[in-house]
Amino acid sequence: MLEQILSDIVVSFIVVAVLFLGVLLISNWVFLNRFREDVLYLKKGQDEAGEKKVEELPKALVTYLSKVNIASQMDLKQAFITYEGFHRGKQKGPLVPVKGEQFFLTDRPAYMWMGFSKLNPVIRMSSLEKLKPEEGSSFTRLWSVFPVNKASGPQVIKNHRFRYAAEMAWFPQSFVHNNSLIWTESGEREVKGEFDGVEPLSYTLTFNEEGLIEQVQAEERVRDGQKERWTVHYSNYKANQDNVLVPYRVDTFWNTANGDVHDSRIFLKTVHYE
Repeated sequence: MLEQILSDIVVSFIVVAVLFLGVLLISNWVFLNRFREDVLYLKKGQDEAGEKKVEELPKALVTYLSKVNIASQMDLKQAFITYEGFHRGKQKGPLVPVKGEQFFLTDRPAYMWMGFSKLNPVIRMSSLEKLKPEEGSSFTRLWSVFPVNKASGPQVIKNHRFRYAAEMAWFPQSFVHNNSLIWTESGEREVKGEFDGVEPLSYTLTFNEEGLIEQVQAEERVRDGQKERWTVHYSNYKANQDNVLVPYRVDTFWNTANGDVHDSRIFLKTVHYE
């Protein structure tokens, strides 16, 4: 009798495990498919837009574009990247492993991002972010199944735009293509960028002695409902497969009253232009 009960328990456990695994696989497929569909939607919605002339940009940006060798890729207005690294999901939490894929339009502030993070060997979070010129949203699910959080609205758009600005060094065509951004020289090796719109967003690019972008800083990015300074550092510049010089390491920090909080450490794996 006891053996039969134990056998039934084992069989039930196996059935439940198989069903749960099936749900995870299906949910993951749905998650990936949603990302692909949104990327296709962004591509189809792209139309011809005017662009700046390189010589109209601040001198530091003109020098930078020459240094990174973007001329041969200037006509391409889409970028796709993959990366891996570490990200701090909670303000006082640890840095946890993360992998991401991201699609950008270079002629307007628009992207689709898909990321997977591991909080521990069992807990895995799946996240999607979407930015269009007048729309921004994000959501996270546990194992791609159970909703954890969801956000949209004006503040999400602002934060996503700051992220887009911080990642333009991976697709430098955007400094010429994107008419949503206005550039002004603010120092010998500094350029101020401002998103045009009802509520302008501004940030500062700092260039190193070689003429490459060394840092981006936003004074008022929101975290947990509070405006704080957000700083992005770029390093390990290398030529990608299209022979464009891009940073293969990016570190982000929240500059709080209690000191700097290392928010993420990202290592670029691939970047491709279309």
